[in-house]
Amino acid sequence: MFKYKNYISCNCFIFLFFTFFSCKQSKDSLNTQNRSTVFYADEMCKPILEAERFIFEAKHPDVKLEIRYGSEHFVLNHLNFDSSRLYCMIRSLDSIEVKRVFKKTYTTKSIKIADDAIACVVSRKSKSNTIHLDSLNQIISNTNTKQARVLVVMQAHIGIFAYLKQKYKSDAIQKNIFSVPDSLSLMNYLANNQNAIGLVPINWIGQNINKDIQHDLKIISITLSSGLETMPDQLHLSEGKYPLAKGIYCNLIGSMSDDASNFVNFCRNEVGQMIVLNSGQQPVIMPSREFYTKE
Repeated sequence: MFKYKNYISCNCFIFLFFTFFSCKQSKDSLNTQNRSTVFYADEMCKPILEAERFIFEAKHPDVKLEIRYGSEHFVLNHLNFDSSRLYCMIRSLDSIEVKRVFKKTYTTKSIKIADDAIACVVSRKSKSNTIHLDSLNQIISNTNTKQARVLVVMQAHIGIFAYLKQKYKSDAIQKNIFSVPDSLSLMNYLANNQNAIGLVPINWIGQNINKDIQHDLKIISITLSSGLETMPDQLHLSEGKYPLAKGIYCNLIGSMSDDASNFVNFCRNEVGQMIVLNSGQQPVIMPSREFYTKE
């Protein structure tokens, strides 16, 4: 009888132990499923970040990434208020921004996940299929007042101003470029004005050109002083010859390991870089390919 009671007590203990463990596991699983990470990104980074996020979440179903997009000013404003651990832009943080973060006892790390480019888009009615780099420089810097061509960008792509300001070392860049409210306005303006050149991130074009008017537009090359015509494609990006090349940077604040840093590491690994390659941008690290032969 004593042994029987002990047997029952033992079974009851095992039952209660596994019941408690399974309940705790279910609770932990529920908490894990609700885990969410918020970070901020320039609107120009959206196409590639969304492609990376989709695969990352598929591989990590317990993680939910919420990416809030806006202008570069929007991203930097949240950086100033320590709103997140991760901020994605088309540039790394400059020395002033790094010092501002460092004063708050944080470390910073700017990691490039892709090489991108700004394409020159014009009306298909335009007779020229290229623009000389010197002419483009004159339009941007406004050194040739007789130049009839104008540059147009979207308001959401305001980061192009900062990019050109840094590239041309000029504070007057924004005065020489017109902005329009949205993509439809940009495409319609370019289609109806042969003297206009739209400055558009190449990763944005495939997903955002309106199908009804895309046949009215074309991407033109930039001719270097050597006579070489360069396009915003993977070939000329890999060779470093396209003059309006830029990067996609993930700026991490702090040194802890979490979903933000895991996402950046994913973007830099083989799968993440294959996504970059398939998107038409240039990978920072070329994905390897294995070939098998029969002996």
